[in-house]
Amino acid sequence: MMILLIVSLLSAVAYSSSSDASCPSAYCSSCNSQGCTECIDNYVLIEGQCVYARTAISHCYKAKNNKCEKCFDGYYLKNQQCIAKDKNCDEYENGMCEECEDGYTLVNGVCTACSIKGCEKCTRGVDTCDECEDGYKWNGNACIQPVPNCDDFDDGECTECIDGYMLNGQTCEKIPINNCRKYKNGVCVKCFGPYKPVNGTCTEAVAQVIEHCIEYDDDEFECEECEIGYTVDKSETKCIQCDPSCKTCEDYANKCETCNEGYYIQDNSCVRCSIQSDVCGDYKNEDQCYSCNNKCNWYNGACVESHCTKMDEDEDECEQCEDGYYLEKDRKICIKGDGCLEKKGDKCVKCSQDFFITSDFKCLRCDAACKTCSDSASSCHSCFDKSSGISKVTCTKCFDPHCLECDENPVICTKCTGNYTVNEIGQCQMGCFKEDVENKCTMCSDRQNEMNIYYPPTDEGICMSYSKMPNTPSSTEDSSISVFFTFIGITVFLLF
Repeated sequence: MMILLIVSLLSAVAYSSSSDASCPSAYCSSCNSQGCTECIDNYVLIEGQCVYARTAISHCYKAKNNKCEKCFDGYYLKNQQCIAKDKNCDEYENGMCEECEDGYTLVNGVCTACSIKGCEKCTRGVDTCDECEDGYKWNGNACIQPVPNCDDFDDGECTECIDGYMLNGQTCEKIPINNCRKYKNGVCVKCFGPYKPVNGTCTEAVAQVIEHCIEYDDDEFECEECEIGYTVDKSETKCIQCDPSCKTCEDYANKCETCNEGYYIQDNSCVRCSIQSDVCGDYKNEDQCYSCNNKCNWYNGACVESHCTKMDEDEDECEQCEDGYYLEKDRKICIKGDGCLEKKGDKCVKCSQDFFITSDFKCLRCDAACKTCSDSASSCHSCFDKSSGISKVTCTKCFDPHCLECDENPVICTKCTGNYTVNEIGQCQMGCFKEDVENKCTMCSDRQNEMNIYYPPTDEGICMSYSKMPNTPSSTEDSSISVFFTFIGITVFLLF
């Protein structure tokens, strides 16, 4: 919980203000005889000089309009200073904690733990409970658990039992059907782990693995997504291979969405490139231009050489240019030059986003890992690689070894590999369900483990009986390694 609270979605930074060529420094957007009066983005005004915000204000992430606008994760902005956050504070407003996380209340501006056991909210004071945790109810003096295995109360009565139990009057009784998770009107409607409800009971057989499937419907054990080059058939029970000309297809093998190299898309089919040319201008069709020569791109109604070395296919934008070229403003192609987008006389006043401006009105390229930077090549504000985030000022690989993407912050993972799923604190972890409406991972509870029903998941991310899980020790070890690396990453990230 604490880690998610300090996560902020850091936006990509590009100069929105130009330098003033009449000023002594390119960091000034306006000046007078006394010095700078306004600064370009990521610089703050101090005694007539524009100083890089990260140097002037400790832990400042970015600046705008002469002021620090956002702090690095783990800090909040107050009076132009970045101050370490209270780990138990849920929400800050104007530099003050406004709301604490569950189990805490504000006392003299500090989040303090509720003193009553089983209390979830104590907004009126640590010794006065407003709301008890699930499974507990208020008896006038304390939060008590009157019905064992009850998950939710309403007006003092149990309304729902934990998974594996059913409500009988005001008692939670174990469901009489093996491996049944939810029970209704005498039949099982939802089973644990790899079991499936059939005719009111849970099948003993584990659902078969669908070849080439990478994402399953946990309730129906149908395939939702296949690996690249395959598509889910209408029955959602198998992955069918796309036509060899298709890179990706939908519903049918020959209903193409994107094409392999040497083909272009036309009416949901991939057509072989009839023109094989090194001259981009020979292509008069936009789809042909994109697909038939990877050195070309469509720009201003014509097919031109892109001089791009790395494309973001999802956004259809160039990310990196050949040496001696820089990104044009729409990021479709690279233009020969020194990275300057706007000049006043012999001075550059605005650089391309993959360059930074120096105090003497020149543009220098950011480090290869940086998508945008300021003040120096290695002071990154965003990264090219989705499996990297910003630690201190440089682009650093996500700390969790099972992480595919971390949203700017290398500590917090947003997408995991294989049978690992992101849990509520941004770790890649095994042994969890994937049922949350926001696709968040919910760990198997202690109650389920005590019932000896589940432990780590299968490759499809399904929690499975301990006795049926192959190579359980190694699976557990992998999960421990993931948590260990995340813990080390968090420690390193917060120490700077």
